[in-house]
Amino acid sequence: MNRIHIILLLLFGLFFACRDNYDITTNTQLGPIPTVNVQSTLTGRVTDTNGNSISGALVEVAGQGLTTDERGLFFVHQKLMNKNGTYVKVSQNGYFNAGRFAFPELNKSSFIEIKMIPKVLTSTFQAGAGKAFSIWGVSVSIPANAIASAGGQLYSGTVNAYAVRLGPNDAGTFDLMPGDLRAQDAGGYAKVLNTFGMFAVELESPSGEKLNLFPGKKAAIDLFVPDNLFSYAPEIIPLWHFDETSGYWKQEGEAPRSGSDHYSFEVPHFSFWNADVPNDCVLVNGHLSDASGHSLCDIHVSLSHQTFGTGHGYTNSEGNFGGAVPANVPLNMKIVNSCGDILLEQEVGPFNQNTDIGNIIVHNLETITVTGTLLDCISNPLAGGLAMIAKSDTVFAAVIADENGHFSATFNDCVSFHDILVQGYDLISLQQSPQTIVTPIDGVAEAGNIQVCDNLDQYFSFTINGYTQTIVNNIHFEFGVMNNGYVGGGVDSLYLTVSFENLSGLQASVQTANGAINQLGTLHNYGCSYCNICPCGDLDAGLLQFTELPTAPGEYAAGTLAGMIRPEGGGTPVPYSVNFRIKLE
Repeated sequence: MNRIHIILLLLFGLFFACRDNYDITTNTQLGPIPTVNVQSTLTGRVTDTNGNSISGALVEVAGQGLTTDERGLFFVHQKLMNKNGTYVKVSQNGYFNAGRFAFPELNKSSFIEIKMIPKVLTSTFQAGAGKAFSIWGVSVSIPANAIASAGGQLYSGTVNAYAVRLGPNDAGTFDLMPGDLRAQDAGGYAKVLNTFGMFAVELESPSGEKLNLFPGKKAAIDLFVPDNLFSYAPEIIPLWHFDETSGYWKQEGEAPRSGSDHYSFEVPHFSFWNADVPNDCVLVNGHLSDASGHSLCDIHVSLSHQTFGTGHGYTNSEGNFGGAVPANVPLNMKIVNSCGDILLEQEVGPFNQNTDIGNIIVHNLETITVTGTLLDCISNPLAGGLAMIAKSDTVFAAVIADENGHFSATFNDCVSFHDILVQGYDLISLQQSPQTIVTPIDGVAEAGNIQVCDNLDQYFSFTINGYTQTIVNNIHFEFGVMNNGYVGGGVDSLYLTVSFENLSGLQASVQTANGAINQLGTLHNYGCSYCNICPCGDLDAGLLQFTELPTAPGEYAAGTLAGMIRPEGGGTPVPYSVNFRIKLE
């Protein structure tokens, strides 16, 4: 049976409602999957192929970069993201780059889990000699003198090659591949792909420098198709490479069938490559609840077709699921609990337009409902606060408190839960609660009143021209022996870093400030060097005022700063401010 991943919204939903709300539609040329930006919050977890957490991985999403914590968790707060799919890219030394699409909702939060494939050395060779090597399902031949350094020059040293192949018959392919098989064809329109096999090759020097094919050079590829699929394989199949910026597979060339079991072609660069047939698609969504009307979190939903195969995802904290599916074919929908028991199975579709299939009631379901109320420091309801719920060591949820501070989430209880951990957050006031341990009784885990009044352990909050961003991951403080250093947070296209000098007591003068914000979908860059002859003068810099100053690793740096910063390319300086507390490593 020919199989393809049907794109789902992977919405094991979570996190934190925004207090300023936006719903912005952006015209695109991507056919049936439009960009609809909503201000929302996202949390996620990064694991290896065995489900072990990966800490310190770089996560790039919606213009922000951050790193995973010791549990492999990350989150972004109050960001504009495409509700029809925001690509989340993850990189870490020793692993192939990975990524999935998140599907945020306005005033809601979403959760995704991303699995990374470890890189295993496939071949070592001299660039001047070239090399042919194979792994199961794919053969690669690199000609002599065909490798470029990271800077684009001809490379002549030792090359370490890492390769992986994901087969169309392998159940794990659709969890491990980057993206979700949405594609952009040569005309710029969105498709879903029917995969006949994909692979990736990465080249590095012994020191870890990234290498690739030299411009004008190509590597020869033989991609083998499983016997049970080859009769379905077209004589000429389109080729697609994976674009790590957009998360789309981009059409690039085609390949003829060769012999009785494979396609032969050449590639001008290495990345993930895919030999796939494109299909039209529509957007479908729905909602799950139990017989009492509770929205069901973390329930597995799959959609399958005898030709297009199976796609799957999880409902979010609102019980929602959905995504892009092949048009004009009936689909088998299967709802399964965490123990693998089928709770409901029925046919849906075919669909020839974007469709909301409405609420689906799952009967005879054992559940646990976690409830509680978040309060601020003076015991008023904390509207829009975040309740983080840990059901076990590896499964997390986060729920937004309503205007009365109340939160509730209902989970399937096929496996008896013991203690459940609940912790409250207020990312506006930079506060958190202690963990509350709750034991379920008769299907209800009542956390009671949770006061969110402790200072966040670490954070970096900055405002540029009225736009505020709070970061709790990937934040840094360094302090030098010459009474200078820097403080900052973020990576790539959403960040602020400040360098300082002349520390005296608890005050320091600011040397430079550089940052970027994403304001209502538009990137704005800012930067200043401060001196009496600089475009930004001494009076623009402001003073970095410390309230805590570390003297040894493990202690904290905390402080504030307010000054002026200039838009990139010139223009009138605008106000900026900083508030932080960061542990010295």
